[in-house]
Amino acid sequence: MSEVAFALQIRNIKKSFSSSDINFILSGVDLDVKFGESVAIVGKSGSGKSTLLQICGLLDEPTEGSVIINGSQCSAISDDKKTLIRRNSIGFIYQFHHLLSEFNVLENLTIPQLICNVDSNIAEDKAIEYLNRFHLENKKHSYIQNLSGGERQRIAIIRSIINKPQIIIADEPTGNLDNANAMVAFELLNEVLKHSNAGMIIATHSLEMANLCSKMLVLENGTLK
Repeated sequence: MSEVAFALQIRNIKKSFSSSDINFILSGVDLDVKFGESVAIVGKSGSGKSTLLQICGLLDEPTEGSVIINGSQCSAISDDKKTLIRRNSIGFIYQFHHLLSEFNVLENLTIPQLICNVDSNIAEDKAIEYLNRFHLENKKHSYIQNLSGGERQRIAIIRSIINKPQIIIADEPTGNLDNANAMVAFELLNEVLKHSNAGMIIATHSLEMANLCSKMLVLENGTLK
């Protein structure tokens, strides 16, 4: 357990898409995500959920405000340092799996570890361990086009946590799945949280899924309620 209570904190986040634009899509957002906690963000399309998650994941700059990851201020650091934090501390899951179609499942799970300088044998062993844990060991040599939609998203979830991030950021991670596969994927996410103690922030249209999180917040008129 980290000595820092919060995996992620954001303070007074404001965002407009033009220096001359006085209309903020985010107009003063505060959020705390504890280690081991899952926070659901719900709201209408266009309310700014994806923008908020991109700011939390250091993929976009806020117009104003600060992002604090594991107790460290990240708003004014260099792009290189942000890249290192994204690589080592943040796991991303998107509506579309973004797996590498030219590689098989095992390679898709090994490559992110190699980027973090993990030994190739250790990386492969770890990938197989995760596949075994989540009953996907028979898919390790399969190519992405030969997987079902549910299998692809489950592999994408495993890829997002293979380097043991402190924060998992999930943007509509089950938006392309039917209800049965969506619940399987969400159960996998909860299993991941239980074992990793990461904090998770998830944007979703599914109230059923949101109600299964530690807490649910509504993004409306640029603020969280």
